[in-house]
Amino acid sequence: MRKSWIAVLVVAVMTAAACAPPTEDPLPGETVATPTSGPRRPSTSTPTGADQTEAVCKEALERSNEVVEEIKQKIAQAQANPATATATLLALRTTATEWKKDLEEYAERPIRAEVRRALNDGVEVIDELLAMPPQELANNADQAQRDIEGFLEDLERACD
Repeated sequence: MRKSWIAVLVVAVMTAAACAPPTEDPLPGETVATPTSGPRRPSTSTPTGADQTEAVCKEALERSNEVVEEIKQKIAQAQANPATATATLLALRTTATEWKKDLEEYAERPIRAEVRRALNDGVEVIDELLAMPPQELANNADQAQRDIEGFLEDLERACD
């Protein structure tokens, strides 16, 4: 069941991104990058301080489960009310962007290297999906689904 909604999620997020009106005004919760700021690079350094791996794993896995539930609810809303589907799908894009930001923040904390790698891989998966044109994503929904599943499995494995 998890796999089918992930495919729907991926297509919905990418459709929402394509349907967004062209504007430099950020949506609630978003910021517009300045020309001097490039894409955020995943953290590869090991921050100093007490190891927070256990807490980060718990938070990252809980957050991922929350996002999954939120996405499922929004997809159901969009399917139930096509008149508001665009706004609902735009909210999905915001949710994915916030999830990515959370993963980046978790990766900056003092944690084991394998957990940091898994979190950074998750950020890359989300970036690739958000950058993919909707039609391409629809054509590659199975691969996108495998990529997300792979990230979640890698994170769980790294946290064990």
